[in-house]
Amino acid sequence: MAARFQLNLRGLITPLALLKCKSRLETMEKGDVLEVIVGDTDVAGDLTLIVGRSRDRIAYNRENPKGFFLGIEKG
Repeated sequence: MAARFQLNLRGLITPLALLKCKSRLETMEKGDVLEVIVGDTDVAGDLTLIVGRSRDRIAYNRENPKGFFLGIEKG
């Protein structure tokens, strides 16, 4: 069964958010899902674009008043 993790990156700019996200994904197993929470549209878009170029995939992308929630499945 795949594990689920959460990473709150609200308030961080893209380079820092990407670094923290990548670092966390490296510790995970294939199939695990990392829910990343960001507060900025640009950061969410950049992470989506960068993940799309990797072996990982965006499992979901949701927005609500608390921020943007990206589910990244480790590939």
